[in-house]
Amino acid sequence: MNNVKFLVLFFIFITAKGISQTYGGIEIGSKGVKISIIEVKNIKKSVYDIKQFWTENVGIAKGISIDGNLIQGDIENAGQAVLRNYQKLLNEYKVEDAKIFIVASSGVGLAKNTSVLVNKIKELTNKDMEVISSQLESKLSFKGCIPPKYYDQALLIDIGGGNTKGGYVDVVNDENTVFF
Repeated sequence: MNNVKFLVLFFIFITAKGISQTYGGIEIGSKGVKISIIEVKNIKKSVYDIKQFWTENVGIAKGISIDGNLIQGDIENAGQAVLRNYQKLLNEYKVEDAKIFIVASSGVGLAKNTSVLVNKIKELTNKDMEVISSQLESKLSFKGCIPPKYYDQALLIDIGGGNTKGGYVDVVNDENTVFF
């Protein structure tokens, strides 16, 4: 569920103002490809509904521990999973192409050859894919998992397939909340 929250927050941050718009997200994580369909009802208030969420097990990061690289066969498998689900978002769920976002998690980003994966996704979908840093992933996960009224009491620790990350929010200069 943590990955759903991450994708929800990612969509909210990168979308323009609007009410009740449907978005699709595909995240390539260390252990699998995660797909989400959300309906953003009020972007300013972070009001959204998770319409659908599913995963496909594709262990793309297993080669990182061997030599620091993603294995070509795993890149191909992940690329085909992304393509199948991208087409499903377009055709079955009628999500507009401009409202489908593809990202790779920070665990996948540990590989030395992420550019090969980025290029494969571009070749298959004609979409640019961002590899999320562990710092951004932590911040978005925190915002997606913790209601703002509990920020001052919360600590997030995310033990992922490729790395562990987390943080907390504190008040700086008596007025600004900052994620650490």
